[in-house]
Amino acid sequence: MWFSFDLIIFIYRILTFPERFIYKLIESLQKYFKQDTYILFDCLYDDNAECIDTFTLFEYMQKNNIKSYYIVNKNNNAFDKIKKKTRLKNVIVTRSSKNLPFIINFILLKTHTVVSSFGNLNNYFEKFIYKNNIINYVFSRHGISFLKLFSLNFYPPSEYNYFGVSNELETQMVLENSSWTEDKLIKNGLFRFDNLTKREDENQKEIFIMLTWRRYLKETNFIRSDYFQYLDSLLSNEKLVKYAQENNVKIKIAFHHELIRRIMQTDEIKFKNKNVEIVDMTEISKQIPKTSLFITDFSSIVFDFMYLDIPVMFYRFDIDLDETQKDFESITFAMNRDKYLYNCCYNENDAVETIIKYIINGFVLESENKEKNKQFFTYLKRNNICKNFVNIMDNINKNK
Repeated sequence: MWFSFDLIIFIYRILTFPERFIYKLIESLQKYFKQDTYILFDCLYDDNAECIDTFTLFEYMQKNNIKSYYIVNKNNNAFDKIKKKTRLKNVIVTRSSKNLPFIINFILLKTHTVVSSFGNLNNYFEKFIYKNNIINYVFSRHGISFLKLFSLNFYPPSEYNYFGVSNELETQMVLENSSWTEDKLIKNGLFRFDNLTKREDENQKEIFIMLTWRRYLKETNFIRSDYFQYLDSLLSNEKLVKYAQENNVKIKIAFHHELIRRIMQTDEIKFKNKNVEIVDMTEISKQIPKTSLFITDFSSIVFDFMYLDIPVMFYRFDIDLDETQKDFESITFAMNRDKYLYNCCYNENDAVETIIKYIINGFVLESENKEKNKQFFTYLKRNNICKNFVNIMDNINKNK
């Protein structure tokens, strides 16, 4: 009895030991273990974010017997789907991005690579893996950052060991606008691209809209904001509604997870066009193969559609707002990249005419725009992105 009680006290003291000392202990013990394991996670702090990027890599690794663990927040809307798919085998469940389960410390002893698609937890866990001489901390990204210069500020080389890029244009942007060096760039692509499939039904006609987050919306009533009013005006445009109804075209929309997390519930949104369907953010990957035309402003998810040569349109309705009210850096930077893109619209009339053009031609993307798409995937080995990443990390670990 005495032994059992003493053991319980000992375990309790270990579990409540300050994190910085735990990590010192791990560092001293790593040399006694074979490092052959990956730890992977997507977004751990936002319940509405879709967990798909490193989860795709995790599924590949599990299928190919590569030792790996995936961390998921139980509060995430995708948790039940992940639980059903994996039966929680090699899945670590947490309820907080700040306080991860203690079992992770044992796994760290044999870990050589940690991969995050979302970052940034800002805790001892991240600081330890970044500074550790054995572990590689890779930010794989959850989107191609070609249209979002400001995003580079969130993922600096002072917090990650490696940064993922998908093409030469993105590499150039990263090297010119951050302190990343080329030897620290993982030239591969987004893991989820391995699972992208083309339209399920060529006769299916669906327009899908998703705009990105605006920082100025934090201080506004969303329903009364110019952001919502411009969007509502487009969706209720008489000419567009008429063409959509006559051609049996569905219109769907999803709201950025940051928008939902900060200011609203989607059931509060009421469009004038009652036929607009709102899609849950965690179901976007299911929506991609159903989409005939994708509309965004400068969301990085646009590249998923471009990867499949699904027609896309950029609608940047708030470019003329006062600079104090908009994400000037984001919108202006995206606008300056128009020469690499196509179907860039800045007013409702042009947007409606572009949409109708695709309704009339059966949602077929022009050959010249298919060629433009290719420039964003120059590093990709199609359908082998996960496999190629593992090969890249094997080489990095061998040379370490």
